[in-house]
Amino acid sequence: MLEFMVKTPQTLLEPRTPAILYCDESGNTGSNLNDPDQPFYVLAGLVVPEGAAPAVEDLVNRLRREAAIRSPEVKAAALMNSSRGRQAIGRFLTDVFEVHTALFVGVYEKRFGICARIVDDCFDGACNSRVDIRLKGDPLGKQRIANRLYRALGDESLRKWAGAWRKGDRDSLVAGTKGLSAALRKVRKKDLAFKIDGSLENIDEWLPKPSALESINLPVWIATFMQVEYFCEATGLGPVEIVHDEITQFDAAYQEELAIFQRGTRYVRVGPHGTPFVSGLRRLTTYRSASSKSSLVLQAADVIASATCLFLKRTAKHTSLYRSLEPIDTFLRRLSFISTLVTGVKHIDWMIAEPTLAHLANLPRAGRVPR
Repeated sequence: MLEFMVKTPQTLLEPRTPAILYCDESGNTGSNLNDPDQPFYVLAGLVVPEGAAPAVEDLVNRLRREAAIRSPEVKAAALMNSSRGRQAIGRFLTDVFEVHTALFVGVYEKRFGICARIVDDCFDGACNSRVDIRLKGDPLGKQRIANRLYRALGDESLRKWAGAWRKGDRDSLVAGTKGLSAALRKVRKKDLAFKIDGSLENIDEWLPKPSALESINLPVWIATFMQVEYFCEATGLGPVEIVHDEITQFDAAYQEELAIFQRGTRYVRVGPHGTPFVSGLRRLTTYRSASSKSSLVLQAADVIASATCLFLKRTAKHTSLYRSLEPIDTFLRRLSFISTLVTGVKHIDWMIAEPTLAHLANLPRAGRVPR
């Protein structure tokens, strides 16, 4: 694992080592946040400097042997269903830290995403006279409100609103928004209900038109390539080509967002929680999609993304952590620990609710294997 102390923007290193950022994702449902079978979305990226790919490929080939995989492609989703597969994935995630690469993982909880969407639309001071317009530029304030909504609202209210938002039907969205305020009043959150009611005054101004650019993928994708750009500037990596597993539905949107930030005016700032914002990208130069069937490193990214996504799905409702899942838990904790040591770069970005994060952080070991 590449480790370093981030330098200030005045002392960033000149590019001296070409690299490739390999990306894959799991739990992709686009703008649909209502799928109960896919409660999380995960994007995994491996920054592989020139000459380091064979070591990653060796780990994937070892995983194939240990899990007795006969198909041409390693798929962690299938391996997670057997004890042998989980053990092989555990060893892979342990040893990938010893390879000369850098790992980046973005985690998005869709239920929390609905709450964040409600804040963006219903608590927009430009359209709602009951909300301070300064909230729009206060990410921590918006996050606090989203966490309050997450705790106060039930699944039925949230899913009804999210379904109406996705359809873009005005009458359904009015009904869904009124349903939110009614549910909040039932649990005595009258201040939130009062402000949500205010959003109905100008609902036509925020009535959505869902598209690929409204997908949950986009904020995770943007946050990830900004982190990688900042990382590469600090370590002297570049130029960096992006290779993403084929995903026809979103390729154009991914390239469009990357191009916007490449063309943007040069600006670098480290925001709340150590999240870098970078415009005028200089290290990330090109983007192409490829089939993971022909790339062992993309398969490695799939293992990280899928194992993380399935781990979160299985543990989010559990009261204890099964022994066979402990290596994945250790992997995520280790990645989080590295993020706290390296100022200005987050190797794992948790876009999830505070109660979910607290539950995962305090999950006791069960010492038994799931059926």
